[in-house]
Amino acid sequence: MSLVGDILLCSGIIAYLGVFIKQYREDCVKNWMTLLDHYKIQCSPNISLEEALGNKVKIREWMIQGLPQDSFSADNAVILDNSDRWSLMIDPQMQANLWLKNRYKEHDFKVVKPTMDMTLLVRILRNAIQFGNPVIFEDATETFDPMFDPLLSKQTEKKGQE
Repeated sequence: MSLVGDILLCSGIIAYLGVFIKQYREDCVKNWMTLLDHYKIQCSPNISLEEALGNKVKIREWMIQGLPQDSFSADNAVILDNSDRWSLMIDPQMQANLWLKNRYKEHDFKVVKPTMDMTLLVRILRNAIQFGNPVIFEDATETFDPMFDPLLSKQTEKKGQE
């Protein structure tokens, strides 16, 4: 049974390797597999987030919505789906942007940019939180206003009866 080793590897990939390119991820996973072998923890020889944690129906739906049809993109989407924090996507080809817009087109999503008027930006975010609608930050800079830290780290709490 390789469940324990597979979950250890998948957890490590989600927690640490989401920001890296495919080759570096593969190298890290090979090193981790060597460590698991050293400690006599079994794992699958060709571990894949898509196979281990992915939902085939959900992944197929994502691909219909515009997610590129390669395993690296599927793994990235699985990381996004399993992350505790909001994902930052470096997307020079705008593939993730297009996919997200297609994915959320029926959910009244909003697109915000750091160049927007702060009052309008706060109003959009407040409404999105209140009604549970998605927001896509486009053209984000390296830093955000500290006012957004609780929101970006998902440190929110529900108040009221609903």
